Amino acid sequence: MSVVIPIQTEAACTALRRYLVVDPHFEGTPERVRDVVQALEPLVKSELGADLPCGAWLRCLKVVDGEAVLTIAPDLACHGHVVATLAFDVMRRLLPDTDIYVGAAPV
Repeated sequence: MSVVIPIQTEAACTALRRYLVVDPHFEGTPERVRDVVQALEPLVKSELGADLPCGAWLRCLKVVDGEAVLTIAPDLACHGHVVATLAFDVMRRLLPDTDIYVGAAPV
């Protein structure tokens, strides 16, 4: 099995980016949703290198009926994979016995 590592220029991740900030959609028990966002927010801010509101990277978080779905912003460039991985790991830790889905919103 061959592993392909995508090559991106340093500027793709370090360039000053303008993120579209929108009000994310939340669904589910407010405490569970808040816990996920609060656990994830400092990690994402560290990855993006900016103190951005969650609406810059989060589009939707639903935690209902044993299922959690988190949708990230589509314009995170090379940070998208890391943010998705962070989200999955945080949700797996905070939401045991829950089916977890993480993806990017359509452009």
